[in-house]
Amino acid sequence: MLIDEIQEKLIYLGDGLVDASTLLNHKVEVDVLSQAAEAFAAQFKHTRVDKVLTLEVSGIIPALLTATQLSIPLVYARKGRRMTQQECYESSVKSRTAGNETLVTVDNRMLEPGECVLIVDDFLARGEAIRGLLDISRQAQAKVVGVCAVFTKMFEQGLQSLDEFQAPVLSYLELHLDEDQQLVVKPGKAFPNLW
Repeated sequence: MLIDEIQEKLIYLGDGLVDASTLLNHKVEVDVLSQAAEAFAAQFKHTRVDKVLTLEVSGIIPALLTATQLSIPLVYARKGRRMTQQECYESSVKSRTAGNETLVTVDNRMLEPGECVLIVDDFLARGEAIRGLLDISRQAQAKVVGVCAVFTKMFEQGLQSLDEFQAPVLSYLELHLDEDQQLVVKPGKAFPNLW
């Protein structure tokens, strides 16, 4: 799928919110997410990665496709705590779309000290979800080797908020706003020739 077709499917709602319902939230364009997953896996194929980590719900599909490419397990942080979970790593994450704080948890059995983790998510906006996953990885004493987002909103501060993070933060596609507040889709800097 070409960038202009992707751009047609994304709707900018104002105040930093992007409706991706016809691309990856309710209807999933598997070819776009598969291409992103292949690109992410190619970037980390020579790096030790033991698990892919994401946050439910929209991050699961790109993370699963990436984990499949790398032939490794996927772990996803759950919103809230389940009765089946014993001890958990947990972090509080502010949800941009829901507008509230959410406790996200990963059962202690899912991440082990010394494991190398690749974080994959659908959007990098203000960085709250990624920072929550980084916090959970730190609690587990796992090493995060990189962060990959299918879309990064370049008009928000999420990318800059990860500046102190000591591993690559990659965007498959960048979302910009032009002078008329219209959404513009561009290839991520790590993937300039894919489109």
